[in-house]
Amino acid sequence: MLPSKPVKEQRALSDEEIGELLKASSEESREVWVLFLHTGMRKRELALLQWKDVDLVADEIHVRPEVAKSKRGRRIPMSADVKAILQKRLVAAGDAQSDAPVLPTIEKRGFYEYVLRTFDRDLEAANIDKVGVHVHALRRTFATRLIRAGVDPKSVQTLLGHSTLDLTLKLYTDARGMDLKGAVSKLGVLEVKEARPEFRVVA
Repeated sequence: MLPSKPVKEQRALSDEEIGELLKASSEESREVWVLFLHTGMRKRELALLQWKDVDLVADEIHVRPEVAKSKRGRRIPMSADVKAILQKRLVAAGDAQSDAPVLPTIEKRGFYEYVLRTFDRDLEAANIDKVGVHVHALRRTFATRLIRAGVDPKSVQTLLGHSTLDLTLKLYTDARGMDLKGAVSKLGVLEVKEARPEFRVVA
């Protein structure tokens, strides 16, 4: 049998780490991390996002089938933060064509090529342990935070564009980011009713 490939450790960012990352980032890179964290999109999907895919009326982002890894299109609702960022960038883009990329650059360099190095730099500036953390960890963080917030797994699967629910739960949620104690506490207190008196026959 061929030796199995070692599985690289991956993890989601904690809420504290997210705060530190955003605080340590430049304004431009901070906006990019927010887009990742609030949409769960892949690096390639964001790199190929065009203005025609952004619906600021319906507050949705359309991931085209030819861009999605699964080759199935999906629509992602915008959070208020995402909408504000996209509106700001649209104004800055001026008369951008509908097929123009939303994120052509990050800090004046090619987005697809430089986003990894920018993320790595911002992690260092935030003093975040980089073991198991890369840009794709932001997608994992998106899924983990949704599950932790009580969103049903099927909705998370749809937002991520996964073909199976098993993939979502196994690879894109991080048990370390779950509030397990809080989950159990939702069971509440079991009411114990007073036991009925038993009638016993005395021999």
